[in-house]
Amino acid sequence: MNTSNAHFNIRPASQSQIKLWRKLQLKKYREQEGLYLVSGWRAVETFLFSAKQIVEAIIVSDEQRPNL
Repeated sequence: MNTSNAHFNIRPASQSQIKLWRKLQLKKYREQEGLYLVSGWRAVETFLFSAKQIVEAIIVSDEQRPNL
């Protein structure tokens, strides 16, 4: 993966982001927003190495943060 153009900003999610991510669990909102969620370490890893889309956010729980 080429990270030379990557920009990483670690910060807590805003309430509006959390609401959007919850909405994206429903197909109609994914289609409406043109966004979707990828869940699980393997799925995210596969997506990052094969996707040609822009990754807007990677969400990690507090419990998983030490594994980064």
